[in-house]
Amino acid sequence: MTRHEEGDGGETITLTRDELKEEIRKEIKHDGRKKFLRHALLYLVFLFVMLALPFLLIAGVAAKSGLFQVPVLSSWLYEAPAPTRIVVPLAGATPESILASMSAKAAFYPARGVAELSLSEQELTTLIGTQLEQSSTDGALPFPITSAQVALLSNGSMELYAITERDGNQAPVILTVTPEIVNGGLELQAEEFMIGALSVPDFVSDMILESLTDSVMGGLEDGLSGVGALDGITVEEGNIRVSLMPRL
Repeated sequence: MTRHEEGDGGETITLTRDELKEEIRKEIKHDGRKKFLRHALLYLVFLFVMLALPFLLIAGVAAKSGLFQVPVLSSWLYEAPAPTRIVVPLAGATPESILASMSAKAAFYPARGVAELSLSEQELTTLIGTQLEQSSTDGALPFPITSAQVALLSNGSMELYAITERDGNQAPVILTVTPEIVNGGLELQAEEFMIGALSVPDFVSDMILESLTDSVMGGLEDGLSGVGALDGITVEEGNIRVSLMPRL
């Protein structure tokens, strides 16, 4: 059996049966080698991605927080969020003076058997912002706080905005919570928690809220307890109203 092929120069090449078998064997071997190299390359690429992915995820989280400078990723992923508005502490007021004035500010409604008082977001910024910074200095919070403010929003939530720092890198922290009274105590329900551009998972925000409630909101509860037992709380735009059952 022979096979006739045309060469590169146009000449006719005649292959015998054995030569034809050898040519086919070489082609199959060559194709097999290419297939093996292609599969090996794909496997190496897959292995590299699988090994690099955890490190890329960690680097992405670090870059989005703003507390770490990660080449390339920081410029891509980090954008510092801004507060809803700037709230400054109440001029001439201190946490002590605000707490001391609560009883005087309360209005009693005999028909309903409750007392009500209101606090502005400037007063809360003075009270909670100062306590946040103090708790940070005392190590009661998991990260340092250099400044803080509180905005009271029309949707019934409180926005705590603070600045934290690590190794010279500053990043904003925004914690949006909804306050409520449960069994006579003040509790905060987390709506959103951001460190830089990083959205913090719920289980982490719950731990932060626990330390925040104990170290920061405790002072507010103590001041209100001088008026009466907590009965209800309502957040309005720029203002918070608290109703209490007067102590007999």
